[in-house]
Amino acid sequence: MQSYLESLLSTYPQIAIISSVLISVVVSILGFIPSTFVTAINLKIFGLWEGTIISFLGEVIGVIISFVLYRN
Repeated sequence: MQSYLESLLSTYPQIAIISSVLISVVVSILGFIPSTFVTAINLKIFGLWEGTIISFLGEVIGVIISFVLYRN
């Protein structure tokens, strides 16, 4: 799964950031899938600082959406 996701994001760099954030949001909403593989791929593809920011952004958006969904 990780190598497939990594090759997908590497193949399409135009949509890699948006896709990565959306994947992080989905993982955060589901709640039972660990997000470490998405974070590791982000760090490998985008580098330390950009990968960290992208992962953090996806997690924060996912937590906000999860909070709203679970509260209702």
